[in-house]
Amino acid sequence: MTVFLAVIIAVCIMIKIIKNEKKEQKVLEDAKVVETRMQHSAICEINNGNLPIIKVDNLNYLSNERCHYLDNAAYSTTTSSTAYHKFYNGTYTKGKQSGYRSGISTTYPVTTYKENMHKGTLVVTNERIIFINEKYSLCIPLCRVISFTPDTNKIDVYSGNRIDSIYVPNGFTVYNLLNTICKERNK
Repeated sequence: MTVFLAVIIAVCIMIKIIKNEKKEQKVLEDAKVVETRMQHSAICEINNGNLPIIKVDNLNYLSNERCHYLDNAAYSTTTSSTAYHKFYNGTYTKGKQSGYRSGISTTYPVTTYKENMHKGTLVVTNERIIFINEKYSLCIPLCRVISFTPDTNKIDVYSGNRIDSIYVPNGFTVYNLLNTICKERNK
């Protein structure tokens, strides 16, 4: 009987987790849609293999650094949390003031992952990839970037043991820009 109750409780917990994940997935899908604010001429230059220079006043430039991309973006971070659920397979004896359980107890770890979206601005220079937000910022020097993978609405940047997913209006434009910058740096 207690095993049956434990299974029912576990199923109820899983149903609740799945419902919450579906709600969060809908919110994330809405957050991943990023509208562009870049001029069409600059995007065409990037896709043709040229490096447009965009003036950004609020950016602390390094020496010989030039901005080539400035657009809206969303940065994705994933957090995990583990909760341990304990189930008893045995009897419960109630004393005068308290009770105790006898038998075997089993602990099940349940790990949940949550993807957080931070909306902000992506700046790509010839030295760095910078994501700026009110609460969160990210700076990846291009010398540490191992590779990058485009998608229709995001780009994954691999640097060291990290994978950073940045959602942009057009991932292939950023991919073309990073390829052109890498070719220029290797000359």
